[in-house]
Amino acid sequence: MNSNSRRNACSALVVLCSAVLASSGYADERNNGVGPLEEGTPANDRFFFKWAGVKPLYESAPPIGYVDCFWGEPFFYGGKLFYDSGYAGSLNANIDDVSATYWATRVRLEFGDRLILRGQFGHNRYASIQSYGVTDPTSSLRDNEIIPDEGSSNPYLQGSYRATPMDERWFTITVLNEDPPEDDADRAPNTLYARPPETDPDRTQVDLRWRSYFVDEKYDVQYDNRGGGQLPFPIGIIRAGSDVVEPFQCDRDPKEQTLQLARHFTNSQAPQRYWRGLWESYPCSEAAEGAFCNDPWTAPARNPPVFEKFFSVPYSEQGLFIPPQDREALKPPSNCNQVGAPGIPANFDANYGSAYVSDEFGKVIRITARHPKTPKTYWNTPFWDEFGTDMRYWSWTVGNERVTGNIVDGVSDQQIPILDDGTYSVVVSLPENRPASATQKCGHAWANWGRHGDGSGRWGVTTLVLRNIVPSEHFQNALQNVCEAGTEAQVMGEYYPVIEYFDDAETFDLEVGCLQTAPELGSN
Repeated sequence: MNSNSRRNACSALVVLCSAVLASSGYADERNNGVGPLEEGTPANDRFFFKWAGVKPLYESAPPIGYVDCFWGEPFFYGGKLFYDSGYAGSLNANIDDVSATYWATRVRLEFGDRLILRGQFGHNRYASIQSYGVTDPTSSLRDNEIIPDEGSSNPYLQGSYRATPMDERWFTITVLNEDPPEDDADRAPNTLYARPPETDPDRTQVDLRWRSYFVDEKYDVQYDNRGGGQLPFPIGIIRAGSDVVEPFQCDRDPKEQTLQLARHFTNSQAPQRYWRGLWESYPCSEAAEGAFCNDPWTAPARNPPVFEKFFSVPYSEQGLFIPPQDREALKPPSNCNQVGAPGIPANFDANYGSAYVSDEFGKVIRITARHPKTPKTYWNTPFWDEFGTDMRYWSWTVGNERVTGNIVDGVSDQQIPILDDGTYSVVVSLPENRPASATQKCGHAWANWGRHGDGSGRWGVTTLVLRNIVPSEHFQNALQNVCEAGTEAQVMGEYYPVIEYFDDAETFDLEVGCLQTAPELGSN
């Protein structure tokens, strides 16, 4: 179907078309099947993830054995589950990362109450527990900030042995419904200061999330996205003004928790109406010559694509659909300590950048930049070593649409070849538009453009999102170092992503083609 036919088919039935596109199966159009690459193996033989035969979702879903009455079924895209089964988890929402799993729970704590949790360090690249208000995170405890229990050790510290037995990986943390001390030096160890902000309607309702990124191969093949460690589980609660540890009543049905979350994230037309309202504003059909306008089939995508850091919903999202002079008035003040993505329940330790794209401008996209170094963990590396690395983790994801929060595909740092000049190349297309040279053997990572569209009836519009998590102190080119909107290219330098369209696969193969790769691919 050509673009005009597609427009005509969708224009009268936008809502129906959106539902069809959102639910259309692309289980057989998964990533190229190439996962983290083992050192010392020829590039063309490094196939870790294998294609699985396409199966109905209910047949291909592995059991999730780590759902309990406190942590329900997680938000996750799936890691090996995705590559083997070709679809995301049942809660593919919240614009997840392709190699991450997020467990969520909600607990009622009066002011001053302390919830005591005990868990185990897993085998993964990154983990954290974070508290949230209605949207933004309020506090975080990252893996390397948690003091282990007596007789246990923390595997995330420089030089630490990562293969300690599970009974030597215990930790205990406290979730406290109080504001943090003004001086960080006065913070109690292993304490999550989880007081919801004053703007929240109910400051006794505390939302928690446990995140696990990029589990080691040993656990990935078992579909254990925890990395083997027990999720932090309540062992007691201490009420405000008391020192008595009371039992914590944990009797909720995990299935019902999952259903509640699923209904919350997917059973509403409000996000669709919101997003349609943006791209239907300032229509080009009504604009004067030379005036700002939105093409309803491509907005806010531009040619060439524009990559920006996410600063706020008004500026970085809504501002893309209004005249530049009006957007300038929404520009946030300079902030070098931005947490997550303001206005969105994002990761406390991450900053994000994005580019909106449309296949009206080209069927193939290429992203290039310098390749940031990350720790080597995936292949069950015995010791933790961040020496000389630039950040803990980074990735590109495709989809990221705001209507449902779904992602379609993505690649993590280890899945992206390092070229001889220290750069990388990520290619995005539909499978039928994939260039013959878009393989790791030729130096390119590849991700599926997907058929989901933007979730509001526009097939071919999608969003590319770059994550930077925990940059090293010496590294000054991360998204976290971009303090002011509009300075992304200046601050990120060689690490600033350049994104370009190609008409089709043949054009890409002719103009770019196969690239020479360095001996080491990815960060592992």
